[in-house]
Amino acid sequence: MQKKNNREQLNASYDWYRQMRETQPVSQDPTSGMWNLFRYDDVARVLSDHATFSSEQNRFVPAEYRDVSPISSSIVRLDPPRHHKLRFLVSQAFTRAWWLTWSRASRRSPAPGSTR
Repeated sequence: MQKKNNREQLNASYDWYRQMRETQPVSQDPTSGMWNLFRYDDVARVLSDHATFSSEQNRFVPAEYRDVSPISSSIVRLDPPRHHKLRFLVSQAFTRAWWLTWSRASRRSPAPGSTR
């Protein structure tokens, strides 16, 4: 029965997104002030136009609210070129050899709380 409820929830969310695309393709959340975009072309433009749209939340958020979110200082909150420089540095650590080592180790080690 649980799978049916999950399927119903999934279908309801698809219906909600479809409704938002049709009736409120761009909307602002009254609580957080965050903007929500529901159409592909709008999202693509925002993600590619860093001069107009910024990921750097700290530019507009008062100092007392900046550290509330765990991602407030994350690389995902940076605009180019700073984002690209840090992403390049971080990606150096994730080599094919690292992934193979991690993959093998994760298969050998039980997950926290598991009985394996």
